[in-house]
Amino acid sequence: MPAPHFRLASASSSLECYESTRDPGTVVCYRLSYRTMHRDGEIVFVPFLIQVPTPSDPPPPRVVTTLPAT
Repeated sequence: MPAPHFRLASASSSLECYESTRDPGTVVCYRLSYRTMHRDGEIVFVPFLIQVPTPSDPPPPRVVTTLPAT
């Protein structure tokens, strides 16, 4: 029996952009990705952020005091 295929999220829906109050006007974007891990005999998906180049037309950024840790 072949393994099922899962689609977690499209690249456009997983893009999040942030603007720090310490550096207003600078937009930093991250893509949400998932790493598979084995825990207690089960497969779990652990989310993590990957910083990506800011696109020319980014989604509206969230204003935060500090940028997310990757």
